[in-house]
Order: sequence, then structure tokens, then C-alpha cells
Amino acid sequence: MSLPPGSGAPDPSGARPRPGHPVWPGEALGAGAAPRRTVPLLLGILASTLVLALAIAGLWYVTGRPAATAGPPPASATAAIPVPSSPSESASDSATPSPPESAPASTASPTPSESVVPTSAAPPTSAAPTTRTTVTVTKAPTTTKPATTSPAAPRTTQQFLGADQRATFTYFSALLNGPPVQNQADKTELRIYAETCVKSLPPGSTGGKTQVNRGSWSVRNSKGQSGVLRSASLTPTFPSQSTVGVGACVEGYISFTTPSGFFDTIDFVDVVYSNSVGETAIWNFH
Repeated sequence: MSLPPGSGAPDPSGARPRPGHPVWPGEALGAGAAPRRTVPLLLGILASTLVLALAIAGLWYVTGRPAATAGPPPASATAAIPVPSSPSESASDSATPSPPESAPASTASPTPSESVVPTSAAPPTSAAPTTRTTVTVTKAPTTTKPATTSPAAPRTTQQFLGADQRATFTYFSALLNGPPVQNQADKTELRIYAETCVKSLPPGSTGGKTQVNRGSWSVRNSKGQSGVLRSASLTPTFPSQSTVGVGACVEGYISFTTPSGFFDTIDFVDVVYSNSVGETAIWNFH
């Protein structure tokens, strides 16, 4: 009775199958069985490895190298353009650049499966630096002269109510000290105490001096009556005429003889100073 293969019958050669190892149908478990199984297995592994290598190479050839991990290449770097995938294309077709693939270009050296076509654009040139010249214009300071306004000329006619007020003019100044006084012993006499000072020399002066006289003073009432100069009964007497320089003053009593009824039915009495250069002052008494 013969047992089928693999039934576990003892092998005449004494070889025993390895546990878990399949027994190929139709094969004997003799000494030469191992070589016949190993060769086809090695050939299959080699074929699979070759197919896998060819597939990887083809994928590399079609899509190009993997993207480099570095940042994007500078603008001046040459663009890497992959060669067409078909080996049968002509040299003229390979010279025409096809649109670049989506994979970013790498700055590494090209592999044998790639051709690098230099770009026709010239490398960017840096613009020449612009030299700025700053011109400082120094403007001369404008000297503004202050407006020179001459002081207003004193009024040639000045009026006062009451005594003890000085009239100041361009050439002279005049002061009435106190009101006019009637002499009770001689009621026709009216006297005043006056002062005249020289501020500057008027036209016609000679030798740095000018004339001051008591004839510049007078009295009048509201009826138009005037007194007449006479010798003063009190001292110091205002001189009839004096020659003085700038800054000098002449003063004293001046007496007038008034007409009859000078003080009757009047509204006011005026004491008047009027010199030869047209300067006039009036002191009014009601």
C-alpha cells in the first residue's frame, strides 16, 4: 500500500519535512529538493526588486527630484526645466522649454536625468546709488528798523481852569503861581506871580541865549477890558527884560493897572501868556 505525498510516511532517504514548511506537490523530500525550491524564489525576489527600482527611476525621471528643503532660490538663479519624459523626442523638442512643473526648483546641481537651460534675461543690476546734495540757503536776517515817530508837537495854545498849572511848549514853558490878586489899598492894581523858562532856543536867537520879558503876560475880563503893565508894588519883581540860556527861568510879581469897573458885572478874568513865537497859554478864573 502506497501513501500519498505529504501523508507523513517515512521517507526512504531518511529526510524529514521541516515543521511548518509546505511541501510542493509532486516534489520528493529527498536531498536535492531544497535547491530546486530556492532558485525560483530568489529569481522572483530579484525581479520584484528590479521592477520596484525601475518604477522609482521612472517616477524620478517624470516628476523630477524631490523639492529641496531650503528656501526659494534667489531671483538670479537659473531655472531648472525637466527634459521631456519621452526618450524618442528630437533634440529640437528638448531645446524648447516646457512649462515648469509645480515642484519648486532647487539650487542643487542637476542630475543626469535633467538638463539646465539658462534663462535669457540678464541678471538684475543694482541701480547706481542716487547722491543727494543738500543745499542750505542762509537767508540774511532782515533788520527791521523800528518806526521812529517823532513826539507830537505841543499845542501852541493851551487853556487851564485855575492857577498852579504849567504850560509847556516847544521853546518856552510858563507857570502861573496862584490867582490874580487886587490891591485893596489901590483897587486899580491887579497883580500876579508868574514864571517863564527857556526849553530850547527859538529862531533868531544869538549867542546861545534868548530874550524873556514880562510883556508876554497880560490880564483881561469877560467884557473885553485889559490891564496895563505898571511897576510892581511887591518884590521880587519880574524883570521887564532878561537874556537867558536854555534851562534858565525868570519869575516874580507882575502888576497891571485896570480900568474903572474892571471887576464889576463880569463873568471871568483871564491871565494870558503869549510870546513872540506864537505859544499861548490861558488861565481862566470865574
